[in-house]
Parts: sequence; C-alpha cells; structure tokens
Amino acid sequence: MVSLSAFLRDMKKKITWIIGILALLCVGFVVSGAMKAAALQKISDAGMSLVVDTANTSDFDAKLYEIAYSSPVAADKIGLWLEAVLAREFETFSTEGKPVTEDVAGILRGWPLSKVVEIDLSGSSTPDKVIAKLDSLKSAEWIDLSGTPVTKETLLALAGKAPNLRKLEVKNTSISWDRELVETLLKTQSLEEVVFDENTANEAVLKQLRDGLAKR
Repeated sequence: MVSLSAFLRDMKKKITWIIGILALLCVGFVVSGAMKAAALQKISDAGMSLVVDTANTSDFDAKLYEIAYSSPVAADKIGLWLEAVLAREFETFSTEGKPVTEDVAGILRGWPLSKVVEIDLSGSSTPDKVIAKLDSLKSAEWIDLSGTPVTKETLLALAGKAPNLRKLEVKNTSISWDRELVETLLKTQSLEEVVFDENTANEAVLKQLRDGLAKR
C-alpha cells in the first residue's frame, strides 16, 4: 500500500511536470505571436495590406496594423497584439502596387498567405518574386497580376501552385501567349475566367483559351 507521503511526492512531481510543459507552451505562444506581430508590422510598413477573414471586420484590419510592436508589448496594445496572434487566417492580400522587397518576400512564404483567397499584385513591379516565394496557393481563388511585368514562366508555375484558382487577371501585361501556356492554364479545372488584353497577338491561341473556359 502506497503511503500518503509517497503519494503526495508523486503528485508533486506530476504537477511540476505539468507546470513546466504549460510554461514551455506559453513561451512558444509568446515567441510565435511576437514574430507574427512583427511580420504583420513589416507588411504594413511596406504599404501593403492583409484583410482578416472574419464576419465582422469593421475597422479590425486597420487597427491590426496600428500595433506598435515592442518588447514588452505596451499595455494599451495587448488586446490588438493578441488579435494579431490569433488571427491566423487572412482573406485578402494586396501589395497596393508596391514592389516586394526581399525582406517582405521572406515573410510571405507560408504564413500568413497559406489560406488567402484573394491576392492583388496589380501594379507591382515584382510579381514574379512573390509567386516564386510561395510554395502553395491552394486557397487562392482570385489573383490579379494586371499592369505588372509578370512572365509566362511565372504563370506556368502559378498553374501548379493554385489548384483552386477561379479568376486570373493579366491585363496590361506583356505575356507571350502560346499553346503551352493556354493548355497549362486549362488544366486548372476550377479556372472560370481569365481577363486579358483583347488586342493581344496570337488570336488563335486565345480563342482556344476562351473556348476551353466556355465549356465549363
């Protein structure tokens, strides 16, 4: 029969282990949260925007970028900081026509764009850099590359990264349309619309694209 003192010692050890594990989890949460808050701040400082996927956004996303990240977090910013940490899903990302620096491009890999539905890179001078940095765009349904120097190679890569893409906008670009590009885009079964310049050369190839989309 286990004595009371032995039982208490055993319980004390277990409680100590539990407290230690909880402490490590808390530290991990704080460190992860701090890194994410800092990443959001860098995106904001670059003049870009991320809109949070929530039913009641109001001015939530605007407040999110007012976070003055510091260590420790200022008392009046703790609420916003926690919201930034917990808001792991974003619906829309826009470069607001700004070029993407290496610093920002590194942030965009994985979180926070892993579940973004709409990506607006229109007017940006560095769309290829953004697409190249992203391993997957499984949730992306609309991508706007209008008015950018996007290349055919990037669109070919994009087709494999965005299996759920429904609308692609590429107006005012210098893309070289050919059969390879059209057939690759049409392999994306979810694709319903491609917005491009009607006066683009190689009308026969673009007709193939229009006809292929019309059958869906």
